[in-house]
Amino acid sequence: MKEYIVVFLSIFAGAGGYLLTTFWFQPIIRYREIKHEVFADLIFYANAINSDGFDKIIKNRMEQRAESNRRHSAELRASYRELPYWYKKWLERNGENPMDAATQLMGLSNTIDFDNADKRIEKIKKNLKILTNSV
Repeated sequence: MKEYIVVFLSIFAGAGGYLLTTFWFQPIIRYREIKHEVFADLIFYANAINSDGFDKIIKNRMEQRAESNRRHSAELRASYRELPYWYKKWLERNGENPMDAATQLMGLSNTIDFDNADKRIEKIKKNLKILTNSV
């Protein structure tokens, strides 16, 4: 009889671990990875806002920045939908707003003037709780 209880508890623990990992931890880790990628791209493409009067390299980097911002905006929205309810509430309670950050990223991809870009970048940092003065 004890063997059946051990087997049952093992199966239950394995299934529970699988469910927690798949539906809670993986979405949270993916969201945090995307947040990190957004931050890294804000730093990497900081000088690629307006390419007027610059060479092909900067123009190419500006196009890459716009594409990267659009991709991250879509990924941020998709990953937010997969987050567990309690984690969304925790983000909200701590002042993070990934959906507005995604909107600002999409807007940043279409921005070519430095003043607008700076305002959008500050909103993105605020909405994702990226606390730094390096971007």
